[in-house]
Amino acid sequence: MSLLLFLAAAAAGQSFSCTPTQIVDANAPILCADGQKVRLAGIAARPIEGACAAGEACPEKSGEAARDRLALALGGATATLPNGRIAVAGAPMQCTLVAKSSAYTLAACSAGKTDLGCMMVYEGYAVSRADLGGARRCSAVL
Repeated sequence: MSLLLFLAAAAAGQSFSCTPTQIVDANAPILCADGQKVRLAGIAARPIEGACAAGEACPEKSGEAARDRLALALGGATATLPNGRIAVAGAPMQCTLVAKSSAYTLAACSAGKTDLGCMMVYEGYAVSRADLGGARRCSAVL
């Protein structure tokens, strides 16, 4: 286990791209064309079900609104799939690896010149969460 954590830490800061194809909600990983699953680091949106965990900061905007805003930032929704995921068609995101697990890659990602995590926090769709890969430090959102 410690070897796995060491390998993940050694790769932190590495840049990669992800062409988004599907999202479930603003907290779940974004599915990439290459099969990778990327979760935006340092933020938490309201769950689609609407309830945040007791004692945790929670954005006012709904989970559905956060999902839809993220889909728009990723090129716009092209379909709602039978499994509930939203299909998106957009340009590749540019990401910086924060950590990696067997479930997903935690990363700070940008679409064009827009830092997605900062956009979500700045627009009130998410809150900054240091325990989820570092607090978002955003000076401006384009």
